[in-house]
Amino acid sequence: MMDLSGKEVKVRKIGNSEGVILPKELISNNKSYRIYSDEDGILTLIPNRKSVFDNPNFDKKDFAIPSDDGPTIMESELND
Repeated sequence: MMDLSGKEVKVRKIGNSEGVILPKELISNNKSYRIYSDEDGILTLIPNRKSVFDNPNFDKKDFAIPSDDGPTIMESELND
């Protein structure tokens, strides 16, 4: 990827909104992003990606961490 650090982009009027046009080198194959803003107004874009937690077949037991201290109680077992 090309180093675009410090490259300036400008805010533009797009319909009733304002937007920033990003260089295509930054976008890769991502078409959707989540945006976050901190108290200083710094914007962070994070590409939307599928998560294992979105899978309806996901089972928390798949991520149990075995313990050397013996058997552990799973959250799902507490709810039974």
